[in-house]
Order: sequence, then structure tokens, then C-alpha cells
Amino acid sequence: MDWFSNYDDRDFVTRFRLSKASALFQLERVEADLEYTPDRNASVSPMGLLPTTLRFYATECSQLTMGDYMGASKSTIHRIIQKVSMCFHCLPTRGVHYIPSESGRNNQGTTQFL
Repeated sequence: MDWFSNYDDRDFVTRFRLSKASALFQLERVEADLEYTPDRNASVSPMGLLPTTLRFYATECSQLTMGDYMGASKSTIHRIIQKVSMCFHCLPTRGVHYIPSESGRNNQGTTQFL
């Protein structure tokens, strides 16, 4: 499924909790690390791996439910989530800047990120 073409930006944010522009930016950061062999049987492209993982995180559903939604097995979903999560884990934190709240405390809802 082509997640980026099937949903407009509003529906994309509703389903993945991230705008298309933000998702594409994150994809650029990890795309080189997501091995993709297009000649393999039913391989999933990086443009399919990232939204699958984002959807899993956004809905907090089980891997079995995500597999049913995507039309893949539970083990395939597990491998996708593991691969993408490890790519993000290994990224340097450059570009993420913490902005403290006005009171200087870490109150939920008042912390912003650039």
C-alpha cells in the first residue's frame, strides 16, 4: 500500500501522528540504512517500512492487528518495526533541540521541540 499517495496530509496525520513532510524528512534520515532488495519476493520498500512503523507506534496496536491491517504476517510486522526502530535508535540526535518551558520545569504540554 502506498501510504503517502492514498491519504491527504490531514488523514495522514490522523493515522500516523506525523505530517507527510515530517515523515519524508525522517525517511531521508534512515532510508540508506533500510536495506531494500526490490527483486526479492514481496519485499517492502522503505516508503512502506516507515509508515508501517509509525502506524504501529501511533495506534499502540498489536503486531497481529497491524499485520491484518497491512496484509502481512505478524513476523513480517515484527521485523519491519525492529528494523526501522533500530535505524532511528542509531541516528545521532542532531536537529532535535529541547526548549524548556517558561517556568523552567518540564511540565507536560509545555515542552516544545524544534
